[in-house]
Amino acid sequence: MRLWIRWLTSLVLLLVFLAALGFWAQRQRLETREPATLFFPSPYSLGTVGERVAVVVSSRQSGVVRVELWADGEPVAATTNAVPSAAPWEVTLAWRPNETGPHTLFARLYTADGAVLDTALRTLEVVPPGALAYVTAEQGTPAVMVARTDGLKREVWALEAKDPAWANEVVLFVVRDGGIWTLTGPHNRPRPIVNAEFQAERPAWGGKTLAFTSRKGGRPRVLLRSAAGDITALPFQAEAVMDPAWNPNGDELVVAATRDGNTDLYRISLRTGEVQQLTTHPATDRQPTWSPDGRVLLFVSDRDGVPQVYWLALTGKQAPVPVTDVPFGADHPSWSPDGTWFAYSAQLGATLSSRELVLQRLRDNYAVRVTFNNVEDTAPAWQPTTPVPPNRGR
Repeated sequence: MRLWIRWLTSLVLLLVFLAALGFWAQRQRLETREPATLFFPSPYSLGTVGERVAVVVSSRQSGVVRVELWADGEPVAATTNAVPSAAPWEVTLAWRPNETGPHTLFARLYTADGAVLDTALRTLEVVPPGALAYVTAEQGTPAVMVARTDGLKREVWALEAKDPAWANEVVLFVVRDGGIWTLTGPHNRPRPIVNAEFQAERPAWGGKTLAFTSRKGGRPRVLLRSAAGDITALPFQAEAVMDPAWNPNGDELVVAATRDGNTDLYRISLRTGEVQQLTTHPATDRQPTWSPDGRVLLFVSDRDGVPQVYWLALTGKQAPVPVTDVPFGADHPSWSPDGTWFAYSAQLGATLSSRELVLQRLRDNYAVRVTFNNVEDTAPAWQPTTPVPPNRGR
C-alpha cells in the first residue's frame, strides 16, 4: 500500500510540475507575442517603384493611440487610432518606394500610457515598373500572358500561343500552327501577319521590319518581313540560322547560327552586309538580346554545363561573363527599357513546372522571383518604352 501511495504522490507532483511548466511557457509566449502584425496585400511581398504600396497593421493591443510605418529606418507614414480602447483593430498605411531593391518595413505603436511597441521586420522586394509578356501553362495549354513586373494585373492575351515579343504597344506571338499574329489587348481581335506555312518562331521587331526564325523546309533560317508584307531571306549562309535580335537602330541583327556543327553568335549589318562572329565556343550559344543602348548583348549558353545567361560587351575583347547561377538553368533573357535590369526564365527545380520568371538587376545581380504559380512560365518579353536612357549596367 505504501508503494502505491508513493507512486501516486510522485504522479501528482509530476502533474503539478508539468502544469506549472505549461503556465510558464504560455506566459512567456504572451509576454513575447508581437504587439501587432504587419502584412502586405500583395501575397508575395512585391512592389514597384513609384507605385503606392498598402501596408496593413492589425493588433489585439488596446490603448494604442498612434501607429507609424517605418521603411529602411525612417518613418514614412502615420495615423491615429480613432478608438484606442477597442481591440482587435486594423489600420492601413501607404508608402511609395522610389528605389528598387529590398526594403525593410515595420510598424511602431504608441500607447496612451507612453509605451512604444514595434512589430517584427518585414521585407518588401521592389522592382522596376513595366509590363511583361510571357508564356504560361497556367491555363492547361500554352498561353501568352501580360502582367505587371510585380506579377499583378495578369491577363491572358492568347491561348495556344508562344514566343511573345513587343512591337511598341502591340504584342506579337506565334500560334501553335506556326503563324505570327499581332494583338493590341486581351479583348481585341488578333490579326495574322505571317502565314503558318513558314513555321515561324522567335519574332523580333526592328522598328520597320519583322525578323523571325522559319523552319519551313527543315533547317531553320531567318526571314525578314517588310512593312509592305514582303518576306525575304536574311543574306547569311549557315547550316542553321535562328533567334534574330535587332540592335536599337534596326539596321543590324545578331543571330545564332550553326557552322561546322557549332552554334555561335554572329552580328550582321543589313546596310553593308558585314558579318562579325561574336562567340567562338564549342558550347551552344543562343537567344541573344541587344541592350537598349546597343553596347551589350545578353545570351544563353550551356558552356558551364547547364544553360545560363551571359553578358557580352560589343566593344573591346572582354570574354562573356555569366550573370545567372541557377542550379537547373536559366534562359530567355529580356532587357528592361533602361538597360539596368533583365527578365529571364529560371528553372528552380528538376521539372518544367518549376520554371518561374525572375527579374535581375545588372549592377549587383540582385534577383527577384515574380511568378509563383508552380507551372511552367517562360519566354518573358519586357515591354519597351521610348526614349531609352543610356545603359548603366555592368
